[in-house]
Amino acid sequence: MGNLIADSLAASVMDALTSNICVVDLAGEILAVNRAWMEFSATNEGGAGEAYLGTNYLNVCRSSTGPASAEASSFYGGLADVLEGRKDLFQIEYPCHSPSELRWFLARVTPLIQRRDTKKIGAVVSHMNITDRKLVELDYARLASTDPLTDLPPLLGRLCQDRTRAFAPVRGRDVSADAGPRQVQAHQ
Repeated sequence: MGNLIADSLAASVMDALTSNICVVDLAGEILAVNRAWMEFSATNEGGAGEAYLGTNYLNVCRSSTGPASAEASSFYGGLADVLEGRKDLFQIEYPCHSPSELRWFLARVTPLIQRRDTKKIGAVVSHMNITDRKLVELDYARLASTDPLTDLPPLLGRLCQDRTRAFAPVRGRDVSADAGPRQVQAHQ
């Protein structure tokens, strides 16, 4: 009866977490998934309920094709490394865009070790949605790569500014003040 209570508690704890989580055995077979995993799956054409139970996660990664297959190959290697004891942690950020939105996730794989005899029995895989952070990073990168006044890349902006200065004497214009803040001087 103690194991049933522990199993029920473990399932409740997994369901309380917002990341998509699954537990795999040493061969990579999915033994359990949490509520967030099932909800994500149901809303993203992955099947409803516990459709993933019994699926081999390693095989899914190995046979993945399409836009995210490079990340699936890396994920396969990381999951295998944790399951075989070569690593204690594997993590990777990856895109998982849908037809209606851009999304990114941080996947983490950690070994699952039985408490009573410290025997490794599998791994816990979590997928945390990091879309908000990635969108901020992309926005910062865009802001850092463009001039805020011209929305041009800084190098192109400087090139235009240099050309303006180069041709200004021909046009009879003093551009010495163009290099910084302008000061207006009163004529006497």
